Amino acid sequence: MNRRLFSKLHRWMTIVVIMGILYSIPLLSFLQKTGSYSFYENRMLAEAPVFSVSSVMDGSFFEGCEEYLSNRIYKRNRWMSAYTAAHLHLLKKSVVNDVVVAENLLLTPLTPQPPFLSYGDLGVRAADDLRRLKDKVESVGGKLVVLGVPEQYSILRDRYPFPLFNNDVNLTAIETTFFNSVAQAGIEAVNMKPYYERSSDRTLLYAKTDHHYRLEGAYLTYSVLCEKLVDLGLNIRITKEEDFEYVELPNPFLGSRAKKLIGRSPVEEHLSIYKLKDEIPFTRCDNGVPVDASVFALPNSDEAPVEYLVYMGGDVAETVIQTSRPELPDVLLFGNSFTNALETFLYTSFNETRSLDLRLYHEMGILEYIEEYRPDVVVCLRYDLEYLLQSGNGIIE
Repeated sequence: MNRRLFSKLHRWMTIVVIMGILYSIPLLSFLQKTGSYSFYENRMLAEAPVFSVSSVMDGSFFEGCEEYLSNRIYKRNRWMSAYTAAHLHLLKKSVVNDVVVAENLLLTPLTPQPPFLSYGDLGVRAADDLRRLKDKVESVGGKLVVLGVPEQYSILRDRYPFPLFNNDVNLTAIETTFFNSVAQAGIEAVNMKPYYERSSDRTLLYAKTDHHYRLEGAYLTYSVLCEKLVDLGLNIRITKEEDFEYVELPNPFLGSRAKKLIGRSPVEEHLSIYKLKDEIPFTRCDNGVPVDASVFALPNSDEAPVEYLVYMGGDVAETVIQTSRPELPDVLLFGNSFTNALETFLYTSFNETRSLDLRLYHEMGILEYIEEYRPDVVVCLRYDLEYLLQSGNGIIE
């Protein structure tokens, strides 16, 4: 009798414990205080659904609850970190959380696709847009240079572990089409890929855990660009390597690919800043508002992780740096986040440096902006994944 009673109690206690776990996790998930932004995933989290009769009837309320709980499950970051660690260290997977884990390097996974037969029409269209840009720049007495830089996975495509796909055929076709089309249109252009490839170790120029180049890669880009501008007749001051010293930050760098591994990245990396031996006084305005005269955004401690935001504070719609040296020309640079590290050097060579990110700047089109401010030099920076696109910084109007 006692044994039968004990068996029943054991079954009921087991049911109670299991049900308690099943109900407590959603309850704790609803009650815990969390922000609306996922730092590691770089996205907004789902908000709690609003209850209504119609949302219950059409099922959207329950779908919203499911999405909310999956986004806000109790101790979510710990669960994701444990999942990531298991796949990295126990299962030894080469692709984890949409990141390729190569030898001392993090890349982006690519879906195998057949080679695109021809990018010719896209190349002609891109060149036509840039020709209109060139005409506008020359109408105000300036010079245009198109500056092409590869993305991290592109310049390091040979580092993909076998048998993962690296998209080499399409990347090469896009690059060739773009620069051939630009040359046929009579537009001055610089393709940085061959310059990077001359390095004995391209990870000295490009980040191991992020999709951008390092400050060292940005300096090489700056120096090649400035030499091109001198060849075009511009009287600019080029900052040489002996004019500054690199300073490695003690802070761990949390690159865009490392973030996806939720603090479990097997690749460690540190960013650098630089210090000029002879400082150049300047003022800076972001989006028309005066800000601190600095090109580096540093944390308050040596232990805090840093992101690529170190350079110029990240993406800004419009930045204007004035150095009060009227004997030097004015420059306008526009492009995506690859401009950020480049800007930290570019201002040293010009009187006024304007930088636009057309993904964020909407007050006027680039052609109207050039007419308004009449720069001596316009640099259109494109990275190779967007050479042939007519969106974001590829919109010329």
